[in-house]
Amino acid sequence: MTELELKQLLSRITRPDETARTAAHAHWASLAKPLGGLGRLETMLEDAAALTGTAELVFSRRAVLVLCADNGVVAQGVSQTDQGVTRAVAGNLAARRTSVCQMAKTARCEVVPVDLGMAGEPVPGVQNCRIAAGTADFTTGPAMTRQQAVDAIAAGIGLVRAQKAAGVSSKAKRRRTTSFRASGSRSPVTAT
Repeated sequence: MTELELKQLLSRITRPDETARTAAHAHWASLAKPLGGLGRLETMLEDAAALTGTAELVFSRRAVLVLCADNGVVAQGVSQTDQGVTRAVAGNLAARRTSVCQMAKTARCEVVPVDLGMAGEPVPGVQNCRIAAGTADFTTGPAMTRQQAVDAIAAGIGLVRAQKAAGVSSKAKRRRTTSFRASGSRSPVTAT
């Protein structure tokens, strides 16, 4: 994906549907429970309604995508572990031996470990979408090139699209969309 293609994609992102958010809020508020009793779960469902354009959500097939990458700044001793831990976690994700995998299994979610920029050789069982072998140390220069950042965003979009094509998504009965949070944004956005 080029930067121009990314800008064109971003220009097609629509604002969340506040009518759907309001309908979802009304639905959850009408159930026999204390108002707001489900805490953040209720607001997440309201966000999902706003992103999909309907309060009638269906989560029949779900996935947790875990994007694994290494930060070059670890060379400055700012982390309690080295980059080998990323590889160990990725290997354990692939072998389904992590707490994420156990929680996902309980919720009947698939776990998809993805190498988006790990240092070292690829890890068996981890989907390879590597942009680079880790980022550079940002204390000595840019962590990534602009094109690497665009490529990382494109990889994320591609992963979501592939999951949707495989039938994994938060499906709305009315409209299908791809949703993500813009970097640094507190408001989710939707691309149809």
